[in-house]
Amino acid sequence: MHALAGNRTLITLLVYFGSYPLLYAMNVLLSRELGAADYGDFAVTRSVAALAATIALVGMDSAALRYLSVYGKQNDEKSAKGFVIVAFLTVLVSGVVISLLLYGFTAFIRMRFGHDDHPVMIAMIWVVPLSLGIFVTRLLAGHGRMVLSSFLDRILLPIATLLLLGVVFFLREDLTDFAAVLLLVASRVFVLFVLIWFMWMLWRAQYQDKESHYRAKEWFLSALPFLLSALVLNAMGESGTLILESSHPSENEVGLFAAVHQVAYFPLIALAAINILAIPDLSVLVKEDRQAELEARLGLFVRILTAFGI
Repeated sequence: MHALAGNRTLITLLVYFGSYPLLYAMNVLLSRELGAADYGDFAVTRSVAALAATIALVGMDSAALRYLSVYGKQNDEKSAKGFVIVAFLTVLVSGVVISLLLYGFTAFIRMRFGHDDHPVMIAMIWVVPLSLGIFVTRLLAGHGRMVLSSFLDRILLPIATLLLLGVVFFLREDLTDFAAVLLLVASRVFVLFVLIWFMWMLWRAQYQDKESHYRAKEWFLSALPFLLSALVLNAMGESGTLILESSHPSENEVGLFAAVHQVAYFPLIALAAINILAIPDLSVLVKEDRQAELEARLGLFVRILTAFGI
């Protein structure tokens, strides 16, 4: 049992790889049942939902890394467990409540003005509540003066998502599929920078006693392979969508491409599960100053992220 618990990350990865053929079959069945055009709209909506979920999980991980170690040093296990429960409930409840309000608002606009919703507009409704859930979680995680610093430090994410929502809302009459893909590319780039920031937080937690220029240099050298592979693989995937859309502006071709392209998003779920399992362990390693094990675990994360090409 001890050996089994020590390999939770590997087991989780194998489980998700094992479910990969099943998920692929589900995509094929959905594409045949819905048709190419309808499945293309469904795929775009689910892509943005996966994007929002990734943002939420990265936010949860970084908050846990920052504050769970504090509770660990105080030997306050009850507060640590309470933080995790409250954080997840905050994201969930805020997502449901705000989404219902926005859904009612969207339904009212459609009934009053008779406009049809673009699938990207529907998807963006889910980006806002998840981002707000992260924002509220940050505030709940702060105590005393940390509330103000958390507010100033984390306000960028809700603003960015609201701006993206505003662009879609004001351009929805003229919003083409090509422009919608461009917005998704911009969102993916934004998530990439969030992940870069998350890796920097991990590195800074390890070398917090070193000078800032030394930390930045070491982090850059270790993260450079991941950053290059992420940029190249993202460019390859998104450019394929853009080229297809510009060369064949037919929903059938785009829908068929989306049916295959969507499979690439499922490894994000595997990475999310890996992160949730590993973050508490990283906090313990940082607290106990087990540098060798921490470096090995961080190296494993870099290799996994590079392999999946996020």
